[in-house]
Amino acid sequence: MAYLTQLTVTSGYPGGVLPALVAMGLGFGMIFSPAINTATTGVAGQDSGVASALVNTMQQVGGSIGTAALSTVALTATTTYLATHHAGRLASAIRPTMAALAAMAAPPMSGVWTGVNGCSPPRRRLASAGRPGG
Repeated sequence: MAYLTQLTVTSGYPGGVLPALVAMGLGFGMIFSPAINTATTGVAGQDSGVASALVNTMQQVGGSIGTAALSTVALTATTTYLATHHAGRLASAIRPTMAALAAMAAPPMSGVWTGVNGCSPPRRRLASAGRPGG
């Protein structure tokens, strides 16, 4: 996402946009599965459906809030830029939006990365799961 802050008026799709889209696609693919795995670790079998549904719902809510926030940033940056500059230089108005997107994505991704790298919740031992008090 930070790569997209480098777009200019003369940027082309193959060299300007496509590399960022490929990197984001690969990154999202490698993040979502471990994130769901980390979020549902330690959940009892009978509650696994509810836990998975909750994780998916929170992903949808987070995506909606993020989209609304980025739309606001993009609209404000574009309106401000067009009011003060020539309308033909719209690419400069996109930079604050991409910078905000990169800043908003960093904390959740670092939290998922921390969880994937061994800071996940403690797991119950299977041997003690069937015994009272265990």
